[in-house]
Amino acid sequence: MSDEVIKKYLRTDAQGMYDAYVRSEKIAEHVGMIAFNINVVNAIAAIFTATGQDIACVGESSTGFWTLTRLKDSIRFEVLLTNLIVGTVGGGTALPAQNSALRLMDCAGTDKVARFASVIAGFTLALELSTFAAVAGGQFARAHQVFGRNKPKNWLVRSEFDQCFVKPILQPWIEEGIVEIDFSSQARLDNGILTDLSSKVVKKMVGFIAMTARTEKGKSLSILAKSKALDSAIMKGVHSMASHVDTGLADAILAHSTYSEYAGSHIKEIEVFEYLSNAGFTHMPKYYGSKI
Repeated sequence: MSDEVIKKYLRTDAQGMYDAYVRSEKIAEHVGMIAFNINVVNAIAAIFTATGQDIACVGESSTGFWTLTRLKDSIRFEVLLTNLIVGTVGGGTALPAQNSALRLMDCAGTDKVARFASVIAGFTLALELSTFAAVAGGQFARAHQVFGRNKPKNWLVRSEFDQCFVKPILQPWIEEGIVEIDFSSQARLDNGILTDLSSKVVKKMVGFIAMTARTEKGKSLSILAKSKALDSAIMKGVHSMASHVDTGLADAILAHSTYSEYAGSHIKEIEVFEYLSNAGFTHMPKYYGSKI
């Protein structure tokens, strides 16, 4: 695979992948790994389950050796599976769902076991390549920081944004008592590029929600709530978008995020609305307030 292709599709470069491979190989040797791969077992366990293979054979079938060879202007990637134990007839392969999966890959029946083994090897190679590129390019660690379960945060999620949550926030700014809040508005909402980017890298609710508040005197108030993304989430979203273009650009954006116009953006917008509201500016939607 050429360096150009690696940069375009894997968001890293050939030399970076090779350097990471050499370090990883030395560590694997030092700790006494039986084989050397990133996550061959994930692909094999999934395919074995889906196609009716003997799950007891996942262990030895996952003995795989991941190899990177640096060439002049490219890298050759290889995965060697030394103990792959699979079948395409009998046993669990006859179960309806499992047999359907085998037939989908044209791997059901006699004389198909070699093809099936090749398909599995191809899946494992693709997963190794993708995962190792993410490790070398830094996306692997960043993804676990954002989506990992080891650092739970008390973020507001959409299911929590209900009447019990909204009523106490709105009531101080509305003279009449609120009877009901309806979230079934059909208003078409455009969150904007930055908000959409941010929503892809955080678990919290981000964006607009339209609702209607009905008061004790029968009035209906159309209300638009916005859950703001933190400036750090916006930068992560911009970084994610830039990484599809050029990894160097993405890293530069992250490194200089404190100098970006987005620094403190989640506070700036609130301050602007509060200032205009207090100044009596009427050419904007009525500002009810914010909750941080």
